[in-house]
Amino acid sequence: MEYGSLTEDKISKELFKGFVRHQKVTKCWRKVEGEWVIKDIEFIDDWTEKEYSLQTGYLKNTSQTEAL
Repeated sequence: MEYGSLTEDKISKELFKGFVRHQKVTKCWRKVEGEWVIKDIEFIDDWTEKEYSLQTGYLKNTSQTEAL
């Protein structure tokens, strides 16, 4: 395993190479009548190409944000 600083120039879709976002979801938090409850909801969560692009953008934005 290799650790290092994640700078904006290193952030690209290639960063997610080998990462598979696949998750079977069986329960979810949902707001019902103003209250948060856990509901039985089943689906498979797989990232699309668009979602990988969004994550890349979010990481770039985070790298440009100064810590408070």
